[in-house]
Amino acid sequence: ANLSGQALGEVVSVFASISSSAKDLGKSQSSILRFTQLVNEIAYAGGSSADAIKFSMRQMSQSFAGGVVRAEEFNSMIENTPEIVRAAANGMGISMGEIRQKMLAGKLSAVEFYDAIMSQGSAIDAMFNQMPRTVAAAMQTLGNEFTALVGTINNTTGATGGLSSIS
Repeated sequence: ANLSGQALGEVVSVFASISSSAKDLGKSQSSILRFTQLVNEIAYAGGSSADAIKFSMRQMSQSFAGGVVRAEEFNSMIENTPEIVRAAANGMGISMGEIRQKMLAGKLSAVEFYDAIMSQGSAIDAMFNQMPRTVAAAMQTLGNEFTALVGTINNTTGATGGLSSIS
């Protein structure tokens, strides 16, 4: 979350939406975490909003659950986060038109899509690391860190426990 300057809750939501269906594809927890990181980096670099990322990830999760990327999910990803589909096409060594044709023919498997994005990890990291940090992203990181601090203080002191007894 802090790397891409996104709200912690949004990144957790992205992870949660793809986690169970990606496990069905035989992917490990660490692989799913890395995939989530890459998807967030791609979307951040492409300028996608948090809502667009969340919606696109919901569609991607549905594709993973079904084992095949279908037209509805593909079109949603193209509309909301086209850079994710572009990264998958690059990972497969094909054009955007060719990945679309593959999907239309019912031959774009969820595993292939996932693995193609994962294969682009170094390129995605390099692109992301060249992006300038925005003030909004820095402020979001500060908010994420503050949330973590409050949680740590609460766990240590039990400070919020007393709030529930106040009537």
